[in-house]
Amino acid sequence: MIFTLFMLTYRENKVKNSIIYFVWGLLDKGKKKKPFTK
Repeated sequence: MIFTLFMLTYRENKVKNSIIYFVWGLLDKGKKKKPFTK
């Protein structure tokens, strides 16, 4: 149960980070700067 919950949270965080990365890429299109990654 706890493991499943952990996996769901992990997957959700990955999706959230991907969306943030994508949006940051759009906002930062002109520059050659990479978004902050953990």
